[in-house]
Amino acid sequence: MMDTINNKKTILTILLVVLFTSVPFLNKAYHIDDTMVLHVTKVILEHPLDPFYGEIDWFGYVDSLWEVTTNPPFLSYYLAPFAALSDYSEIVLHAAMIPFLLMLAWSMVWLARRFTRAGDWPLLFVMTSCAVIVSGNVMRDVPAAGLGTAGATLYILGTDRGKRRHLFLGALLAGLAVLTKYSSIIFLPVMLLYPFFQRKYRLMLWVWPIILLFGLWCLHNQMYYGKMHFYYLLFERTEQSGIPKLDRMFGAFTVIGGIIYLAPLLFVHFLRRKLWWIVGLGLCGLLLLRQQYHIDYNGKYQFAAYLLGAAGGAMLTIYLLQGLAYIIDNLGRLILQTAAAVILLLLLWSFFTFYPGPLSFWHYFIGCAGGAAVLLCFAKDGKRAAASLSKSVSQWLPQLVGLSLFLLAVWEMNRFYKGKPSLEFYFWAITGLLVLMFCLYEGLHRGIAYLKTFQPGEEADSLFLFAWLCAPVLFSILFAPFQAVRHLIAALPPLTLLAFRYLDRQPKLSPAALKYGLFFTLAIQTAMAFLIQTADMEYADSYRSFARYAKEKWSSNDYQTWYVGAWGWKFYCDREGFRQVSRYQEFPKEGDILLWPQEILIGYVFFTRKNFPKHLGEPIDKAVYHGLIPIRTMNFGRGAGFYSNVSCFGRIMLPYQLFDTYDPDILKVYRVPAIPPEEEEKGEAPSS
Repeated sequence: MMDTINNKKTILTILLVVLFTSVPFLNKAYHIDDTMVLHVTKVILEHPLDPFYGEIDWFGYVDSLWEVTTNPPFLSYYLAPFAALSDYSEIVLHAAMIPFLLMLAWSMVWLARRFTRAGDWPLLFVMTSCAVIVSGNVMRDVPAAGLGTAGATLYILGTDRGKRRHLFLGALLAGLAVLTKYSSIIFLPVMLLYPFFQRKYRLMLWVWPIILLFGLWCLHNQMYYGKMHFYYLLFERTEQSGIPKLDRMFGAFTVIGGIIYLAPLLFVHFLRRKLWWIVGLGLCGLLLLRQQYHIDYNGKYQFAAYLLGAAGGAMLTIYLLQGLAYIIDNLGRLILQTAAAVILLLLLWSFFTFYPGPLSFWHYFIGCAGGAAVLLCFAKDGKRAAASLSKSVSQWLPQLVGLSLFLLAVWEMNRFYKGKPSLEFYFWAITGLLVLMFCLYEGLHRGIAYLKTFQPGEEADSLFLFAWLCAPVLFSILFAPFQAVRHLIAALPPLTLLAFRYLDRQPKLSPAALKYGLFFTLAIQTAMAFLIQTADMEYADSYRSFARYAKEKWSSNDYQTWYVGAWGWKFYCDREGFRQVSRYQEFPKEGDILLWPQEILIGYVFFTRKNFPKHLGEPIDKAVYHGLIPIRTMNFGRGAGFYSNVSCFGRIMLPYQLFDTYDPDILKVYRVPAIPPEEEEKGEAPSS
């Protein structure tokens, strides 16, 4: 399963994949947390030993940089010479990020050959994920994933071959990953587990470089700031975010569904096992859960009729699936498989959008037809179903437990969001939940066999990948202040490896069907990733364009030009010499100019002067950035949260919103009028 990857063909494949997914976007404007990384870089160039020196306005008020920033500064140290030599050129700094993509790509090639028989498919699905392509900014997420995954890969290689230099280098890279992004600490237990499962316990000691590097950073914090930065973020700041863990968990489902498109292939592979009773129960459960907030429970006859109708529809779908499976098994043509998938999606769509209105003849008709279908199903298939269930507990209990957890998660989503999620939310959440459950099942079901023998082998590999996948997912749910695509990039390698191990289970799809299915799925995923990245580039470029526009038209020695907001907008406004409006600092005076993009996060800037925006009146100028791609990646009001998947403003967030034709942003320019003295209120700044 392990071939050499030092041949020219493999190296060329890695280079082409990385350059294909990165070079077209090198001139992307600085975006979201890029500004924070570059601010720390600027501090490092002035105070090399004190990376968190000084203050920054990120939430609308000036606060200590040490308290505001959420990760250690290794990436800023790495970027410092590039920034100094290029004057913060977007092309140069984005090109400087390519080595981390190369690390991730190399790791996926090696891991795929170590844990699967899927060739380069895992590499392609990881590197063309929108999580990797869109996150190719100068933020910490891709570098941390690249360093951590490469470190884990070298550690696995060193364990298998007994090479201490690989163990040391792997732990060193993982340690640098921790100094890039705190969540990379999950690689420590992951790397401890692999030699443990291989029964090479002494090699577990070679994680010491991770502990040493992290310990030195904590000692530096204690000396310079009197407290460990990691401790402050984990046990003090996170608890004040107020975001429930359930919101982060359901956000993780939508993120996974939106960043890797393997769910259809995994589901088709599951259907080949012909566990129709699981499918039937699942569809019945989804039907009822979807309607739990739409059915009038006082109309008991209407509800009973709907129950029968739901059961009948589910049974009808089972027979349709049986027919589709027959087509797939016997013909294996791509066009028929595509048609089968379309039919299935249409059926699910009709189930999710239909709910009963006033009691009518059709409800009774559907109920009677459903009841008849249920009776016919049991009359025809009752004996076969009973025989199938009685074969062995080990054959059906895992599927039943998985189904129960799946329906419980959907029910809890309905309860938590009070039935408000849109069809698009359900699509991504259920898709992500299916991918996650198939992969966890693959790892755990095979891994349990390891507990019987405690011997290295396929079972140990499955349990190791299971633990690796759980680590970043659980960390993002339990400890991250909010859910986001970037928080789950580290989960992509084990998730993809487990998915391809699941596809390799018997009964397998025919090689031709699997090849065409993977090619078709990869093409869709790649096209979507490029579209999403292009839309995100447009959004980022809106602030670079607005700053240039304001510099040309609204910059003068006769008045001060101010701005509100952070993210990439802050970087370009600071570069143009504009002044940021901050709480408890000097506010714009009469005659000054205020720049206010409508979709930017302004934080608490007007918290103690809540009437200040009202006194601004009508804008004297307006600039609209017209985007070409109808996708939104970051707009709280529109429900798009690629970089921060937090349900707020009455919207349930998704990683990205499709078919959104609203402009990325609109810049409004105000001439500041005379503000009444009573509006100049004072107060205390909120804690971070």
